[in-house]
Amino acid sequence: MKQGTRIPTLVKYSLAAKCIDTVTIVSQELKLGSDRLVPEFTFLDPRAIGSWDLQDAKVTVPAIFALDNDQAGTDGLGGRPPANVDGTPHDTLSDQAIRLRQVLSILESQYSGETILLVFPDGTGPAL
Repeated sequence: MKQGTRIPTLVKYSLAAKCIDTVTIVSQELKLGSDRLVPEFTFLDPRAIGSWDLQDAKVTVPAIFALDNDQAGTDGLGGRPPANVDGTPHDTLSDQAIRLRQVLSILESQYSGETILLVFPDGTGPAL
């Protein structure tokens, strides 16, 4: 690691399979105990895209970026992906920003003084 880089003392991660794999490697390399690995059940999830969920990412990701560019607006409240009949959520950029603020607030309250590594899943998630 570069000089001056702080080693994480806590890892907060999404329950997506790739995130769990990543956390396993990170914990081994950094010699972090399982008590330092904290799963996150909601706030690190990728953006919910309604009826586009589980469609080909090569098509949906550009569609989401185009939707945001054309309709989100400066406050991020527009540009909601199409709803699905099964109740799958469909987030705006503003919804994502709220989730990210919520996770940061929780981390600040519960883990003050820790150096935290956040592991987000693939997709257009709050990491953006």
